[in-house]
Amino acid sequence: MTTTLRKFLWLLCAGLIFVISVDLQTARAQTISEDPAVALQPDGAVPTQARPGRKINVFVFGDSLANDLWAGLKQAFARDPSVSIVKKSRSSTGFVRTDYYDWPAELGTILENEPMDMAIVLIGAGDRQRMRKADGRHRFGTPEFREIYTNRVDAFMQQLVQRRIAVYWLGLPIVKGPNYRAALTELNDLFKERAEANGITFIPIWDHFAKAGGKWTSYGKNIAGTVQRLRKNDGLHFTNAGRRILATFVEQPIRDFLASGPVYEGESVISAPNIGDSLDASGTETGVAVNGDPLQEVVFDIGADRPNSSLRKVTAEVDAQAEAKRKAEFRSSSPAYKVLTLGHAVEPKPGRGDDFAWTE
Repeated sequence: MTTTLRKFLWLLCAGLIFVISVDLQTARAQTISEDPAVALQPDGAVPTQARPGRKINVFVFGDSLANDLWAGLKQAFARDPSVSIVKKSRSSTGFVRTDYYDWPAELGTILENEPMDMAIVLIGAGDRQRMRKADGRHRFGTPEFREIYTNRVDAFMQQLVQRRIAVYWLGLPIVKGPNYRAALTELNDLFKERAEANGITFIPIWDHFAKAGGKWTSYGKNIAGTVQRLRKNDGLHFTNAGRRILATFVEQPIRDFLASGPVYEGESVISAPNIGDSLDASGTETGVAVNGDPLQEVVFDIGADRPNSSLRKVTAEVDAQAEAKRKAEFRSSSPAYKVLTLGHAVEPKPGRGDDFAWTE
């Protein structure tokens, strides 16, 4: 085979690859445009239409990591007029230094003065320190430390549960440094235990930001599915790309709720009891539901003194909302959302243009 022929064949192959690539991109764009889920904007936001009823108020609580989470959620919902992402996070705070910032006390004030529908919490990154009490200082990890810390976490969680706020508690992410990782692992175990005890949804994120073998890495797939730096050089905080990925862990529950039907002025978003919450036959309510899970059966005494329990009062209304959710414009199960928002890979079909398996 002559050199000229080789060059011709090489150019021919390159041209064919280019044409196939263009066709695939065109087909992908057409698929997205036909899907109920609209393609992401360059800023990572998902454009949506305003829904009936009032805005849903989503509050973000925690420390500097929660600042990152809030920034990611603001980006995710930048084009959604139906939700308000409220920043209540504060750097260098936690459940240890209550002399600096007392989260249970501050939360009580917020709940009294601001309407809240959902609470998202990411906290504890700075709590690997001694706890100062009148009876002395308690080193991190000791039984005394754990008892005091648990009581403070419970006091925070229970205020949200009692107000029937939908709560999502994120676990701490993997960090750089073995000793630091060990401490945050211990806190994650505690948060998970207390969340389960208080009927709160706990979302672990540790493994999602670690590489194979559970080791630290600064890199990972961004919202578009390409590898990018997600963590900063301090070994703790997130880059802009990382913040957007961090938001995906709670973005779905928010979108699920938005798709479940409108909430009007004076209505509470949570009217179902939390874990362990039930009354006898002569009481005001019974039910089987947990934060984030769909209702199965809810019975209310409409005459009871519960001004915020008007939403989802009967099973029929729950069924109607489930139907509205299925017909919602944004379908979280759509291929476009899974690929563009969550970064899931689409399995190629044999013989299709994106199937690069070697065949003889």
